[in-house]
Amino acid sequence: MSELNSRQWALYRYLKERGNQWTKQEEIATALPEWYCQIDSDNFHSTKARRIMSKDIMAINSSTVVQKIIISNTKYGIKLATEDEWKQAIKREYVSVFKKLKRIRHKEHKGYLDGQIRLVFRSERDVIEAFLREE
Repeated sequence: MSELNSRQWALYRYLKERGNQWTKQEEIATALPEWYCQIDSDNFHSTKARRIMSKDIMAINSSTVVQKIIISNTKYGIKLATEDEWKQAIKREYVSVFKKLKRIRHKEHKGYLDGQIRLVFRSERDVIEAFLREE
C-alpha cells in the first residue's frame, strides 16, 4: 500500500516525465488542473494550489516508497535531482539551518542576560533589560 495520495503520485509522475527539466510550480498547477485548482497567475505564491503543492513535495521527499528527491530553486522551479544538484541543495540547506541556529542562539543568549548587572561606565542602564516589562 502506498503512503502517497493520488495527487502526490500525479505530481511525481509529471516531474518524472519532465526528466532533467526545471518546472515552475505555476506551470505544474496549470498542467494538472484536476489536482491543483484555483490558480491566480497574478499572485500564484499566495494561492491554495501552491501551498498544497509544497506539502505534496515534502510528502514525496519524506516518502519511503518514492526514492527520488525533489529539489527546488527560486529562479527555476522544481525538478527531480541529479547527484550533483542534490549535493548543492543539501549544502544550501545546511548553510540556511546553521545561520538560523546562530540567530536563535543569539536571541537565547540575550534572554539569559536579562537582569544581569553591566559593568560599563556611563551606560544607559546598569542592569540588562532584555524583556518588555508591564507597568
